[in-house]
Amino acid sequence: MPPEDRGSGKSGHLVRARLSTRGYELGPRQVLPPSAYLRYLEHMRWTSRTRPTSRRVGQGVVRALSIELFQEVGAHVELDLTLWISRVGRTSLDMSHEILLADDGSTVARSRATLVSLDERRRPTPFHDSVRELILDRGAIDIPPPEGSVPEGAYGRDLSVRPSDHDNQDHVNQARYADFVEDVRQICSRERGYGDGTWDAPLRRLSIAFENECRAGDPLVARTWKSSGASLEFQLDRGPDDIVARARVEI
Repeated sequence: MPPEDRGSGKSGHLVRARLSTRGYELGPRQVLPPSAYLRYLEHMRWTSRTRPTSRRVGQGVVRALSIELFQEVGAHVELDLTLWISRVGRTSLDMSHEILLADDGSTVARSRATLVSLDERRRPTPFHDSVRELILDRGAIDIPPPEGSVPEGAYGRDLSVRPSDHDNQDHVNQARYADFVEDVRQICSRERGYGDGTWDAPLRRLSIAFENECRAGDPLVARTWKSSGASLEFQLDRGPDDIVARARVEI
């Protein structure tokens, strides 16, 4: 099934694609890690920018991501991906995504990315009213954003930010933050930084809020702690007053 645009009446814009998972994308458990899905969905957003109806959206940067995983997937599996605009505000909009198994149509994941429109000086700028015509009422996941301050005694670990973590916009790619979070979660769990319990289980939900850009050589520190229920909170920063990103994992 080739990528295509579909709408409904005067409003609606849907982008479709089919991708096949690859063995080198798998983690040690022989399934796709969360960052692989985020890269697929970033591919969909780049694909949408080539569509005439999406070019009016203009330039933007991802400010928040959330993903909910319903089943695990291994190598050589065909996936059907869709993207649609589910909300348009003054200077930000939400792009929602869905990933299905191609053979039976069951849901693998649903996700949402919040993008902020930027002008030539990389300052927030309002969307044109016509962008609202692209909204498609297909539903969107609603995962609370990460919040809260780092408590005393939270587990901390230095991170090495490498040039290879950069993307074509010359900053750390959004999917790499999912790797940072998952790396720290697994290591903290092994070192019993969360205390008793199984904290290295496959995640169900992940949300990330980006505060500042990060680049190779930055002295990045990741801190993590337990919050309510089965949630784990994360903060990545260059110091207490220079937060790069916050994240939450639900397992």
